[in-house]
Amino acid sequence: MKRLPILFLALGLVFVAGCSSEATTDSVTEKKKTVEVEKMKVVKSTKGTWSLEIPANWKVDKELVTEDVELAVSRKDDEISLNGLTELKDDFKDYEGGVSLASYQKIVEEEFPKDYGVEKFPAFQDVKVGDYPAKLSVFETKESGFTYSNRLYLIEMSDFYLQVLEYGPKSKMEKYQEEAEQVVQSIKEIIKKGES
Repeated sequence: MKRLPILFLALGLVFVAGCSSEATTDSVTEKKKTVEVEKMKVVKSTKGTWSLEIPANWKVDKELVTEDVELAVSRKDDEISLNGLTELKDDFKDYEGGVSLASYQKIVEEEFPKDYGVEKFPAFQDVKVGDYPAKLSVFETKESGFTYSNRLYLIEMSDFYLQVLEYGPKSKMEKYQEEAEQVVQSIKEIIKKGES
């Protein structure tokens, strides 16, 4: 009979230890989430119209910023890069197809393939970038004996379209695709104060 209270005491200690271990695990998980969030850095385009978030192992790549390219970011090892430019919807208001994402896609397909090193873009597919409707074309290019993977996004914002090119050597793009996708999905339009 003396064994019964000792058995209950032992079970009680196991139960308490289990609960405190679970609480510790929860707090460690929360700390990890917080650290991951803190590692992301928001960077803005030169026109201040859109932004994205980069992890600590990425950088703003000022060498790739031009008159047209408003923001360029790369992994710090320069293995993959991402850059973007905007075009105002007002610039297309007289275009026969109007100012829809589909009509903008048609313009890009007609006017930009050679700028991206291809004769013709592979079919664009409907995707979402964050909350924004977008189109995506995935294609390969060759340069100096290397094969590059390219992902061209056409993203519709409130008063402009955003072209974003994510690219790098094929093997590196396969390796870091998830990381690059996280950067793309963080893209946001910067709403000016006083606008709704």
